[in-house]
Amino acid sequence: MLQSENSRFVASSKEPPEAIPAAELVALTLAFVRRNGRTILVWLAITMSAAIVYLLTATPRFTGEAVLYIEAPKVRSLDPERRTENPTDSMTIESQVEILQSDAIVEAVVGKLGLAEDPSFVAGGRSFLGDVLSLFSSVTNRSILSPTRQAMRIVHNNLGVVRSGLSAVIRVDYLDKDPERAARIANAVAVTYVNSRVDARRKAAESASAWLSDGLKELQQKAAAAEGKLQEFRAKNDISAQATLSDLQATANTYRRLYDSSLERYAESVQQE
Repeated sequence: MLQSENSRFVASSKEPPEAIPAAELVALTLAFVRRNGRTILVWLAITMSAAIVYLLTATPRFTGEAVLYIEAPKVRSLDPERRTENPTDSMTIESQVEILQSDAIVEAVVGKLGLAEDPSFVAGGRSFLGDVLSLFSSVTNRSILSPTRQAMRIVHNNLGVVRSGLSAVIRVDYLDKDPERAARIANAVAVTYVNSRVDARRKAAESASAWLSDGLKELQQKAAAAEGKLQEFRAKNDISAQATLSDLQATANTYRRLYDSSLERYAESVQQE
């Protein structure tokens, strides 16, 4: 019984396959090439012809670039003793990258440059699928996208907005067959974004100016009233009422300091506006 099991074990063992000699492998390869040489040459000619046709007919593409630096927002506290400046963190930078690619910015650029009314821009930025969809819409008399939305889609497809490493620098790239238009669109995206931020800060400054203007009137009235009470008390009382006089003096001084600091902040807000 034991001998039979040993016999089965020996019979089931396999020797590793022998490696094909290099000379034999070369001979097999040459034989395959000789048998299929015509087919290989045909496919090689087709591939080279397609490559040459592409190089001759492909439209060159150019990249326009604009660079933005996102500075840290300066936050002015209502407390005159506290003036802080917030650092520019990664979340702030990434948020600005998303804003630069938003529909609001792209739509403003399309309108500013008149891209929806530019036939060369619409035709040059449309893909084969876009041509098929346009043909289908014309046959069925149905509009899939308005000219503005179509131009916006083209801008979105060719617009690239990336943060430069971990810095506060954002690079805006636009790809187009016309180098001048590529530069115009990249710059327009950057300028539109900057103008939107300036407009937002201007509105914030206007709001702060209005609030400070109303507060100044009230503080001026309180300061004048406190100083009036101080002068009236001095006229009616002698030096023995020193404690009350000190309280009135302190109140008048407090309102005067608040008025002066608010007036300074109001002047700064007007200057920012």
